[in-house]
Amino acid sequence: MAAALASIFGATGVIYGQAAAGALMGALAALWGWRYVARLGPHADIEPPQARPWPSADRYRRR
Repeated sequence: MAAALASIFGATGVIYGQAAAGALMGALAALWGWRYVARLGPHADIEPPQARPWPSADRYRRR
């Protein structure tokens, strides 16, 4: 892609080609990420377990 744009626009075509290739790869990565997250579903174990709202009452107890 960069070579084709370089033959048309010269040296600035290389920059345009790199930008176009980066945009294309970014779009593919975004699509892959979107599909990956969508397939996780509502019951995926991606969140940590919830902490207890208060510490144990026996924490400061003398033994």
